[in-house]
Amino acid sequence: MVSSLISMACRLNEISTALNKEVGHYRAVAKKYKRAKKVVNWSAAGSGVLSASFSSASFGSTLSVVGLPATIPLGGVGGAFTLASSGLIVASKKLNSKINKHQEIVTLAIAKRNSIYRLLSKALADNQI
Repeated sequence: MVSSLISMACRLNEISTALNKEVGHYRAVAKKYKRAKKVVNWSAAGSGVLSASFSSASFGSTLSVVGLPATIPLGGVGGAFTLASSGLIVASKKLNSKINKHQEIVTLAIAKRNSIYRLLSKALADNQI
């Protein structure tokens, strides 16, 4: 009987250790995704500002006769920054979904670990172990 209690306690300890490792891993991955999302969001904002700047410069150069040759290149650069900003916004949304997935996994692992602790404590209190 004592050896079965010891083996059960060892098994519960292994499960708890595995769940703690899983929680740590997914928290670290979620943290990396959050950093990446922050960089992508700042890049998208910068790209949007540059797009607006180049587009307004293109529009301004069309109003002056002297700047007509610069209109097409400025418009093209503004359009390129618009596409880059749009792509970064899509990437940000994908990163956000990955962050949410990892946070849900962390929550589930913590809940499972807490359930194991609760059941073990109840069994110990009821003298079933």
